[in-house]
Amino acid sequence: MLGARLVFGLLWFPGLLNAQKAGRPCQPPKLDDGYFVPQQTTYLHEEQITYTCEMGHKRVLGGWWATSKCLDGNWSHNPQCINENDCGPPTILNGKYNKDPMGWYEEGDVIRVTCDPGREHQDRVATAKCINGTWSSIPVCVKSPEACLPPPKIPHGIIIDGPYRDLFEVDSSVKYTCEDGYTIKGTTSGDKIFCISGNWTEVPKCTINQFFSFSAVSCGTHPVVINGVLVQVTRSYLRYQCVRYYKLVGPDTVYCRSSGLWTQVPVCEGEHQPRLVCGFTDFKCVSQGWWTDHYSRVQCTSSRNITISNCK
Repeated sequence: MLGARLVFGLLWFPGLLNAQKAGRPCQPPKLDDGYFVPQQTTYLHEEQITYTCEMGHKRVLGGWWATSKCLDGNWSHNPQCINENDCGPPTILNGKYNKDPMGWYEEGDVIRVTCDPGREHQDRVATAKCINGTWSSIPVCVKSPEACLPPPKIPHGIIIDGPYRDLFEVDSSVKYTCEDGYTIKGTTSGDKIFCISGNWTEVPKCTINQFFSFSAVSCGTHPVVINGVLVQVTRSYLRYQCVRYYKLVGPDTVYCRSSGLWTQVPVCEGEHQPRLVCGFTDFKCVSQGWWTDHYSRVQCTSSRNITISNCK
């Protein structure tokens, strides 16, 4: 009888299901020279439309039909139809250009492409023109012969003056430093190297510092890892381990740096915890020479914590 009531409620009140969807609704999009289905006065969050363009027109993004989805009050993309002789925005790898606010370009429009640092225009072609609905001679940005690939990695060293890049323009420089306990052995340019004519200058080395002592450094109180325990403590590092039902995320070893600060501290995240709907569950204990069965009780408390009793 209860199942019948539930089915009746779903049949007569479908709005209850839609109400569960989060997000604001969307108004119908404005689409000149095209049409879409379904036609509605409003669209719920995650509801979708399909649209196409009238004869003599085309989609800005190519293809003759497409879909757009309502996402929290906005469409995933704005449906647009343009004249067949106009052009959509071109895709330029490793370069950029001034984009038209309308999102498309009229026939005869010209764009100029600027290549990313370390790249140049192939065959010196820097512009493209919209002709009969397509772009002519789209510029291609290629690696400049004067640019350098990423600088070499050195043992116990790291670069500290900028993010990683796939390409470095000519005359750019990077700076190395060494991990604690090592000293940088510079070159004629010290701890920096420079990109010259497609090659890096001589790279420095990190050599062990015989006079460095971690014992002279104090990082203060040991970091606390929630649901974790210290399993090894030395003058230079700490090693952590998670308690039962938790897994370690991050390095298990934390080092005391010469700056007096600890390195990255791990966290313990829940894993494979007993899933209890309510009440308690008894687990049979492994035999330890008992004549009868013994059990450990796992129980949920009112505060949603789990308690595990000893084997009894």
